[in-house]
Amino acid sequence: MKIVFAVFCLLFSINANAFFWGIDQTLSEKTIDFWQPEIDETFQIPERPYDIYNYERQLKKYNLNHFKRNFQSYNQKGKLFSSWNPNKKQDKVPTIIIMHGGHGVNPIEFQSAEWFKNNLNANVLILDSFWSRGKFENHATTTKFGVNVMVLDIIAAQRWLALQPEVDPRYIYVYGGSIGGWLALRIMTDDPFITKEVKGKIRSSFSVYPVCREAPQYGGKYPKNRYGNYVAHLDSEPWLAPNLGPYHSPVYVFTAGKDDATNIEHCASSVLTDAKEWKHFEDATHAWDLPVADGICSNAKNPQNKFLQCRSDLVTNAVLEKIKSVIQTDLNN
Repeated sequence: MKIVFAVFCLLFSINANAFFWGIDQTLSEKTIDFWQPEIDETFQIPERPYDIYNYERQLKKYNLNHFKRNFQSYNQKGKLFSSWNPNKKQDKVPTIIIMHGGHGVNPIEFQSAEWFKNNLNANVLILDSFWSRGKFENHATTTKFGVNVMVLDIIAAQRWLALQPEVDPRYIYVYGGSIGGWLALRIMTDDPFITKEVKGKIRSSFSVYPVCREAPQYGGKYPKNRYGNYVAHLDSEPWLAPNLGPYHSPVYVFTAGKDDATNIEHCASSVLTDAKEWKHFEDATHAWDLPVADGICSNAKNPQNKFLQCRSDLVTNAVLEKIKSVIQTDLNN
């Protein structure tokens, strides 16, 4: 009887521990479906996404094509929204995939897309991971809609782009800010699954004022008490804030000294120093590329953290010109 009771207690302990710690969902071939939240293809983008801007008016302002469900997700269970803007005007044409931040797609991405088209003659794909799944934002970041979902969406985008007649598959790049910057770090991380899927297929990534959250076991050092309950779960679910770096391909990182949203103090030092190049702008805030007049400041609509964001033409231009230089060097070699 004592033996039976002991076995029962052991099994209960194992099951309870499994329930508490969760099933390991580290990104791999076996966990793809976990990282592919359901896509509702009946969902339509509203006139005013997240009540920030008029969708139609902004696309017209920046001369961009409408978001359509252009290609299948990684697991082939629904099509993703994207704005595909081919712009072939030269023999070697760069293609830039733009990933949004935690706010979802907004005019910052539209403004960047227009700049890349006009100044690099680039093909531009603005990829959406949220609207595609009927979701508007993910300010909490370390959720099932976080960076690994975006990684798989980028891989799906690259596969589709490589088949398009306007695209030279040797020159595909990724650009993103905030959570999109997190994606730009993660997509180049030398992780077995990611390296197999991405190395040699995406040339470089550009990470702008990035989230650089890693679970404690990967070296994450942001203070838990600042973010409260939406990071405490990382002890038991570290895959929601996976490792960043070292990198299998070049990463260019741009950070801000007055960033109260994604402060570099939260980054393991190697996340920044392992980059091909890291530029830090001491007087800049998060979202320095807001599409407003130079020097205009506002507070973010993020309900978790209404951080300060100020437009800086100086920093915006410095970052874009650096990106232009990197890509032009690639095209000339």
